[in-house]
Amino acid sequence: AVKVAKFLNENIKEVMGKQPTTPEFKALVLAALNITDKYFAIQDRHSQFKTKMNDKSQMILDLLEKATEQNY
Repeated sequence: AVKVAKFLNENIKEVMGKQPTTPEFKALVLAALNITDKYFAIQDRHSQFKTKMNDKSQMILDLLEKATEQNY
């Protein structure tokens, strides 16, 4: 929980640094939106990575099967 609170505070400070006159509650909401945006971007990258790894794994499996068939 401490790590999460620290991360949130860092993001609030980042928002306040860009817009010093922003009310604290608004800075909190903006920080939460920024964190959520980063979260979804990471999810998208993770999904793309999984798809790429599955495709490559299948390609390797296909190559191994072909090589095995040729040896028998």
